[in-house]
Amino acid sequence: LATGVDQVSAGVDTLASAWGDKVQGQTAIDSLVKTLATLNTRFDQRRDLIEKGKRLPPAELASVLQVKAPPPALPKALAGLKLGDALEVEGEDYLTTAQVTYRSGDTRWTSFRLQEQPERWLRLGDPQIGAPALFERVEVAIERPPAPMLTVEGEIFSQAIQANPTVDVTGPGGVRHGTVQAWYLRSGAGNWLLIEDWGDVVQANRGQVIDPDLIKVYPKK
Repeated sequence: LATGVDQVSAGVDTLASAWGDKVQGQTAIDSLVKTLATLNTRFDQRRDLIEKGKRLPPAELASVLQVKAPPPALPKALAGLKLGDALEVEGEDYLTTAQVTYRSGDTRWTSFRLQEQPERWLRLGDPQIGAPALFERVEVAIERPPAPMLTVEGEIFSQAIQANPTVDVTGPGGVRHGTVQAWYLRSGAGNWLLIEDWGDVVQANRGQVIDPDLIKVYPKK
C-alpha cells in the first residue's frame, strides 16, 4: 500500500506541474491512469488471495505482495565516509570537501562533494535511488516547480518522485540547517536528474548509479 500511495502521489504532483501544458498534461494523465489501473488490479488480486485463497503463479504473487524495500546496506567503508577522506571512484581520485545530510522521518542519507569544477557529488543511502550514485552539476533552465519532463543534452527525463527533507550542510564555512525541495526525474536509460530548490537557488545534477565495488575509500589519518 505504501508503494502505491507514493506512486499515486508522484503522479498527482507531476500532473499539477504540467497543468496548462496540453502535451505534458496529457502525458501525465495517461501515466496516472496507468498507475491507478495497475494498483487496482494488484489490490483485486490481493483480495482474492487473502479472502478466497486463490493461488497465483510465483511471479504474480511477488507483485501482489510487493512492499517498498529499503536500500541495501552500504559497505562498511562507505557507511563510515566522512569529510577529508579520499576516494577512488571508477579510477578517478577525489577528496570529500563538503557533506549534506538529509533526513525524512526516520530515514537518513548523505551526499559528499568530491570536486568543485565540474561540481561532482557522491550520493549514499538515498531511498529514492537505492544505490550509491555519482552526480555532476548541469546547467538547465528550471521553473519553480520544475516541469514534469526535462531534456538535458538530448536525454529526456520524466519526473518520478518529489521529497522535502530537512538538511544539514557541512563545509568550510561550518554547518547550516534547513530544508530543501527535491524532484527526482529519471530517463529511459535509468539515469537520474535531481532538481533541488534551496530557496535562494535551484540546482540541477545529473547522475547514475555506481557499483559500490568500484569505490575505494582512503580514510583521513
